[in-house]
Amino acid sequence: LFVRNISSSLEDDYLKNLFESYGEIRSIYTQTKHRGFVMISYFDIRHAKNAMKNLQHKIIRKRKIDIHYSI
Repeated sequence: LFVRNISSSLEDDYLKNLFESYGEIRSIYTQTKHRGFVMISYFDIRHAKNAMKNLQHKIIRKRKIDIHYSI
C-alpha cells in the first residue's frame, strides 16, 4: 500500500501497530516519511484490502491519510 499525507513526526511503531492490526506485514518502508508517504506490504492481499477499506481517510495527527495500491 502507498500511504500518503503522513506526518513526518509520526513514529514508525505507531504506523506498524496500526497497519499490523489488519494482518501480518511483510515490510514497511518509512525512509520517505519526511516527504509525506510510506509504503506498506502485506503477505496477503486480503489484509491489504481490509486495511485500505478501514483506514482510508482516517485522520492521524490532524492529517487525513490517503491510501492507494502500489506495485
